Amino acid sequence: MKTLTSRALWTSAVILAIGLLVPVRQAAAAVPAPPPTPAPTRPAGVFSGSVQVTNVSVLIRATDANGHPVTDLRSNEVEVKEDGVPAAEVSIEPLVPKVEAAPPGSTSPATPTPVAAQENRGAVIGPVRVTVYVQADLLNRNQLSWVIQGLRNESDKLVGLGTVSLVVADPEPTTVAKGISTPKELERAVERLKKHVHLYSTIERIRRDFRRDAVGATAGIVRHLALISTAEELRRVGDEAERLRAWNTAQGRGGARILVLASGGFELDPWAYYSQFLDPQSQDRSATEDQRVQLAHQWQTVSQELAGNGWTVLGFSGGMPGMNATWAAETSGHEAFSSFTGGSGTSPAGATLADQGTTVSFGLDPLGQAARDSGGAVATSPARLASDLQEMQSAYILSYTITRPPDSEAHRLQIRVNRPGVSVRAPVVLRLASHHGSDRARALALLSGHGGSGEVPLEVAVEDINGSHRRGYSGRLVVTGHLAAVLPLILSSKAPAMEITVAVDAGSGEPFVSQGQPMPLRLADRQGTWIFESPIQWPGGSKTVAVVVSETTTDTWGGAVAKLR
Repeated sequence: MKTLTSRALWTSAVILAIGLLVPVRQAAAAVPAPPPTPAPTRPAGVFSGSVQVTNVSVLIRATDANGHPVTDLRSNEVEVKEDGVPAAEVSIEPLVPKVEAAPPGSTSPATPTPVAAQENRGAVIGPVRVTVYVQADLLNRNQLSWVIQGLRNESDKLVGLGTVSLVVADPEPTTVAKGISTPKELERAVERLKKHVHLYSTIERIRRDFRRDAVGATAGIVRHLALISTAEELRRVGDEAERLRAWNTAQGRGGARILVLASGGFELDPWAYYSQFLDPQSQDRSATEDQRVQLAHQWQTVSQELAGNGWTVLGFSGGMPGMNATWAAETSGHEAFSSFTGGSGTSPAGATLADQGTTVSFGLDPLGQAARDSGGAVATSPARLASDLQEMQSAYILSYTITRPPDSEAHRLQIRVNRPGVSVRAPVVLRLASHHGSDRARALALLSGHGGSGEVPLEVAVEDINGSHRRGYSGRLVVTGHLAAVLPLILSSKAPAMEITVAVDAGSGEPFVSQGQPMPLRLADRQGTWIFESPIQWPGGSKTVAVVVSETTTDTWGGAVAKLR
């Protein structure tokens, strides 16, 4: 094999042998350092240093006193503070560029002219990334049909905001379609969602089992069943929060982007539902109180991290179908059923999904919190989704700089408009993940079989594999990245650098993860090929290696996996 242009021999950093069990931090210290470059001579008394500047972009929406969108906002009217400190280099631009009409009597087209194929129905691809994230376990088939209807009806608006991806948590987040750029493609893609959803949602199944087991039971048994069911609901909804949190972390440092979070209703306080089946004198909920408080904290953290990572969250939920009150009163034998009203909420007009005799209960607190933290909204009907997406057409991309590196900490964000009568809807928190943290999460997700592949096509191979020895196996890791499609973006950076993260499964144990230091970008050819090579060792029992390569200034990345033997 010919000598590779971009070669980094961090042998010790990638050696992953069980016999060694060397922490990554110590192993990385053994990487041979390049010869030091002599510092330039400076006049006496002149000091030098560096300050890291991080570019941030978020979406904001401005409205006047009547609630109408403000479409002529200027950069000098927007003030941004992070933790009370004014941000620098504040600028805004419309999310969807205006298309000016041609002058009367003119035969020439307006400028700029949208270019779209016939099947696009006139849609223009927007500048941001749009992801539809479907919480499959919290939806039933009726609710899914409602979600699909909304996404199909508004496919042109979604594509008008940016390229669209579909992610289904089934149960782990899995990308079922990405890079969708036309309404027709999106309409076809949403049909794939049907196979991921069951007749009943997880929450409904828990409640149906409870109602079945409670019929004819004593008051003490019913209370015991209620406590068990409440705890199980809280656990399942907590699992959903952790999946969403891990997925968000794996998306890396964000710019302005939109998350359509499609979900059925669920409650942070399900005891309110089960207590309706109990003797009014037995309302003790202390057994699940700590779990409920922990769940509320989980979702608050997820909400802040979504907002802090650049997502504007548009919640899309039809609510959770309640149960048939007539059936309950006739079959239970418990007086509490006779006054059952179907949950703690009422159904908005146009949002009834269930059969006649069944009410709709809305447990939308987490979606509402995510909307408030990120400057988004919650839609409880396809018509409301259409309205929310129409409002997003008038949004702005707000960009500014801060003089600190991403630190994964939550920072308070204050954005206001200095124009009388104008209010702004914007994120209230900034929480940019560190580059190492994002790539680590991406590599672990790939290793589990549920990660995305990023924008950079990547080929990973382990060659010249040697037989077993006391440290396991060894070979040569070769990674080839094809950067042609993203090269203009990468080269727009002043000092592009590549960073590589390697994760290896360790049988039944925790995976090994090794991360290298950023390397200046050097291409192997004019077609944008980037190649990395390094020796690698792995323990017996390991079967898969996952590699993530990212460009540190633009967060453009790619990921792939390979078999070890």
